[in-house]
Amino acid sequence: MSVMGMVSSCSHDDSSSDYDEVTNNYISAFNRTFGEPAGNQDWGFDQVGVSASRMTRAINPTYDFDSAIPKRPTTTEMSGDKFKTNVDDIPAYTSINGGNGYATGVSYITGSVNVNIWGGGGTAENGWQNSGGEVYFYGDCDLSGKNVYIADNTTIYVVKDANVTLDNGFSQNCKVYVGENAKLTIKNNVSTGNVSYYLKNGGFEAKNQLVVNGGHEFFIENGQVKVGGEFQIENATYYAKNTPLTIGGMLNLIVRDNPALFYNEGGEIKCTGKLLNNSSKFYTDANSTFAEISENGNCVVYNGAQAKMISKGDIRVTTSNSNGSNGSVLINDGDLEGTYLGTEGGAFFENNGVTTISGNTIVNSNYNTWVNNGTYNTQYFIYNAGSSEVINNCRLYVSEDFDINLGDNPGNSSFRMDSNAGVVTKNLNAGGVFTFNNGTFNGGPFYIYMNSGSVFEVTQTATINATKADYGIYCLGDSWAVLHANKIQCAPGQEYQGNKVTYGGKLAVISETTHFPQGKSGQYDYINYANGFKEDYIYASNFNTGDPNISIAATACNPGFSRNNGTVDPDPDPDPITPNVRIIAEDLTAKQNSDFDFNDVVFDVTFTSETTATITLQAAGGTLPLTVAGKNVHDLFKADEKEMINTNAPAKDGGVKREPVSFDITGINRANNGKDIAIHVYKEGKWIELKANKGVAAAKIAVKPGFEWCDEYQDIQLKYPKFKEWVQDKDIIWY
Repeated sequence: MSVMGMVSSCSHDDSSSDYDEVTNNYISAFNRTFGEPAGNQDWGFDQVGVSASRMTRAINPTYDFDSAIPKRPTTTEMSGDKFKTNVDDIPAYTSINGGNGYATGVSYITGSVNVNIWGGGGTAENGWQNSGGEVYFYGDCDLSGKNVYIADNTTIYVVKDANVTLDNGFSQNCKVYVGENAKLTIKNNVSTGNVSYYLKNGGFEAKNQLVVNGGHEFFIENGQVKVGGEFQIENATYYAKNTPLTIGGMLNLIVRDNPALFYNEGGEIKCTGKLLNNSSKFYTDANSTFAEISENGNCVVYNGAQAKMISKGDIRVTTSNSNGSNGSVLINDGDLEGTYLGTEGGAFFENNGVTTISGNTIVNSNYNTWVNNGTYNTQYFIYNAGSSEVINNCRLYVSEDFDINLGDNPGNSSFRMDSNAGVVTKNLNAGGVFTFNNGTFNGGPFYIYMNSGSVFEVTQTATINATKADYGIYCLGDSWAVLHANKIQCAPGQEYQGNKVTYGGKLAVISETTHFPQGKSGQYDYINYANGFKEDYIYASNFNTGDPNISIAATACNPGFSRNNGTVDPDPDPDPITPNVRIIAEDLTAKQNSDFDFNDVVFDVTFTSETTATITLQAAGGTLPLTVAGKNVHDLFKADEKEMINTNAPAKDGGVKREPVSFDITGINRANNGKDIAIHVYKEGKWIELKANKGVAAAKIAVKPGFEWCDEYQDIQLKYPKFKEWVQDKDIIWY
């Protein structure tokens, strides 16, 4: 019965009639093991695992960004019995029909009347104390221009379908519940913020300024909120779900004794002023539009997966602290757009989605942490500090100049690139020549550390002038990394200064035209070689003129590098060639307390058009007949059905290793991210499809291509302890 009830919920994609007994038994076991899935859990297919994983960080900063993400706030005030649906449900009441009056317990207000409720549940004997009364608004209540006073500590119900308009807000410590299709409108500034508001399927409008403070709450689900002026949240909590929010002024998050928290799930945010966050926390997974985003103090701004936050002004991440232990935090898992992004003081920035800055990106502190795990686009990238926590794990595209000058700080001052990461820039000024904060740099120490397979592409000119030995560009891996430019020169006017650059490791340095000469300025070499680097690794006029035998594939993170008749291929356009997704699946055999390892089949999907793809089988830990897109997996691997392929199963149990196998398919929709690629298992005498319906226990899950699948007999919770939390909350970072 619990399974039948679960699959019939209105938030789920389908009903119990869609499932056979085998699948229902699997669903029941899944729910008992991991709990019932969240109603909006899409198993990664709607967002190709972005919400679930954001992006695997290959080079990890010391700062834990996950710990900074605000937790969803909770309250006991959103239960159904708090929201009144019919006037007949109202307890016995005293009707306020006009003039002055007082309530001995319950008041019922409708129409256009003066209201003076000053007893709030007190009695004549105790002096009409301000406590505990109830007020019900019903019908059309236009109290514009009326004298309205409702005592402190009153509970106020705006009943279903009511339309209430007031000139001013309520008294201190009142609680206001707005029911279905009801609306509360306040015309003047709401400066007394010590009031809590709770709305379900209703609306709220403050025509001017709105303040919520003093530890109070504003919770709303499936409604609408409009604030005509500044929306100030001070030492209070705002939580909205599936609710559009429009703000005519600034959204101002302020801390006093405790941080303010703004938490938004679903529903577009439009703010014509700026977001000013001072030592508080801001979270959104909805579309957001701000004129300016500024951070001060120890605040957190999180722009969630599938969100698009547009700043028409500056995005500034800053703190006054002198070290990196208590800085401001900005995390982007969705789309973030702005004209300027600067990290200062001891600030932390992490991009896991797509960030586009039309002007400058500036990293300007020895204590910054700046990490890109997704796609970061900017006009200028200026790194003028000494932090070692500036990391590019994926794609950084700079349409004009990449400027770096870090100071003399061996081992710390560095820009780091992970394996297969990419930078594409028009010009590189490594140590000079560039201007920043009205100062001109003609040289200076820097480190660029690249791992195997990474590419630093300079489409025009790389100007290099490290000025000191050991500083320069290194490959730290065992395989090739590539620095490729149209031209590599030293800083103009500094031709007779030594120590232009140190090249280290297995780094291929390729200039399509010239590279400043090897040689010396007095006793100092122009080019220093370290960690096994050889002069033969430089390909340019007056150096090695042959083509390097190097081929690095273009990916979503990497522009790639290869030689074809002496030309560079591909064009350094950093756009991804194809989106990719990995699909992991269970064959419906797992039971409660057994291994849910999701390795019964593992395959990658590379889309070749809107309706075609290449499937690459990676593993098959299941021992039942299983097909992907109609093709038998074990047959393709040339393995027996009882053999477990590429899951580290012991050989005595049937574990074998095979190379990945690929085949092409047609007739799919690329927008489905692989969800419509059918997987069937033959069990109990029939073929059964493995499904992943929203809000229902899934037999297949979409993850990023780099996801490491479980070994045989390894429960997914052992390898990824947050998996259970993710099942019940799709915004959890589980791998």
